[in-house]
Amino acid sequence: MTETVKLPRTDILTRCHEASISAGWWNDLKTGEPKNRNVGESLCLVHSEISEAYEAYVCQAMDEKLPHHKGVSVELADVLIRLGDYSGGYGYETPSIEWVMGRARRFLATRSAPTFADLHATVSRLMEAERKGMTREARQNRLNDVLEITVALCMTLNVDIVPIISEKLLYNMDRPDHKPEARLAEGGKAF
Repeated sequence: MTETVKLPRTDILTRCHEASISAGWWNDLKTGEPKNRNVGESLCLVHSEISEAYEAYVCQAMDEKLPHHKGVSVELADVLIRLGDYSGGYGYETPSIEWVMGRARRFLATRSAPTFADLHATVSRLMEAERKGMTREARQNRLNDVLEITVALCMTLNVDIVPIISEKLLYNMDRPDHKPEARLAEGGKAF
């Protein structure tokens, strides 16, 4: 089992992109050259994680990779890992987790608890902002909304998300299916 190392809370979302770079997700595995990743594809991966979180929530399953955590908790960590990677990878300002948590608390104080459907809808609004080439500020605001809704959903479900993100990042570093040789093999993960 991977030893749990606590990463600084303010750096956790930035660390998500750094881990992705270190694992080679932003480089062509054959040439080593930087890869021009598709924004829509990256946001579809966020949608995929949300769907996996909802499935784990409905089934009340424990996570397969981190079996001491509920599946919904680990999948919501994956949502935030993907968002941190997206933010850094496309040059957005990556806010501290404290800032996001503050926004999430304010959200929950004035609105009803978000649902998985709300989270999907918020990611879709970000995708539309990207697709329509809205201003950088508008896209940053939409990204911040997605982060806020994700953390608000975590709070609603009583998920202490920061340590789970840290643990999942460490787990991902040693995953055989994330190694370059496995990704280059037939059927390996391409993105």
